[in-house]
Amino acid sequence: MAVLHVYVELLAAGVDAAEHYPGMAAHLAACESCAEDARGLLLAVQDDDLHI
Repeated sequence: MAVLHVYVELLAAGVDAAEHYPGMAAHLAACESCAEDARGLLLAVQDDDLHI
């Protein structure tokens, strides 16, 4: 989970994060709890970008 924020930042930038972090992509596909955390973080990042 140390790279979750990096993974989410890549997603927010439109980059194929799974290509850069395939292990994280596999984990998020298998772990609903972590996937939910990632979705929440992504929403927060996207919302934050709208306020800049």
